[in-house]
Amino acid sequence: MNGQPVICTSSAVGGDCQTLLITLKHEDNAERTLEQLSDILLGYASSALEQSSGDISYSEDNKLYVEVDVEDFLSQP
Repeated sequence: MNGQPVICTSSAVGGDCQTLLITLKHEDNAERTLEQLSDILLGYASSALEQSSGDISYSEDNKLYVEVDVEDFLSQP
């Protein structure tokens, strides 16, 4: 997004970015950052997100996607 790597929501793999969650530094590992965000949201994290679970996939243009069932996620204690 605007030349920056980002993590955002999309309703479909290959779909447009709908809601920006975080802008990454170019050297950040997107997969690791998604794992950290997931741990925070599920209450497993014991520390803040350091910038340096669902099914991970890549679109044809090499965008990283993680599939999350929002209803299931929100119903977890």
